[in-house]
Amino acid sequence: MWLACPLSKALCPPHEILIAVSPANRLVRGDSRIAPFRHLIRALNVLLMPIHKLTELVEELADCDPKERIELLLDYARSLPALPERFAGLQGPESRVEECQSPIFLFAEKTPEGVQWFADVPLEAPTVRGFVTLLWEGTQGASVDDLAALSYDLISQAGLKEILGMQRMNGLAGVLRRLKKIVVETAAS
Repeated sequence: MWLACPLSKALCPPHEILIAVSPANRLVRGDSRIAPFRHLIRALNVLLMPIHKLTELVEELADCDPKERIELLLDYARSLPALPERFAGLQGPESRVEECQSPIFLFAEKTPEGVQWFADVPLEAPTVRGFVTLLWEGTQGASVDDLAALSYDLISQAGLKEILGMQRMNGLAGVLRRLKKIVVETAAS
């Protein structure tokens, strides 16, 4: 499917429209030319990121200025639920997110509804902890297929690329990669 891109007047695929006119894209933020297309952009975001709650949280983060974005991430960091007791002591190499400098561990278990995941992120890693909390809150009740289909673009869509260094960005991508892997493996077991 190809759509007319409102900024360039050219035909382009929908994901390029998101890049060209997304409110999270600093180059066009506040550009009055995108106002008529906000509903289209949000609808396309929902199609590309089918987990509606996560979409809302990512958009909320993206709509903040960089300083507020960091504060919101720190707020999220304070609300990550504690790791359930049944996972205590299971923090080993098989559950660790290797791309993170801090010891970040992700766990998943089968439930009658699908797969539930949990995280152990130290308080000393507030940005990663905030991102993990955002993921956790936004994906509760999501299907295995939705979790496996999470886009790595959500890190950029949330506006984190402009406030975090490359090493932290790699860590966040590692969290997503590990989360997708454990959910799929747990569902298949």
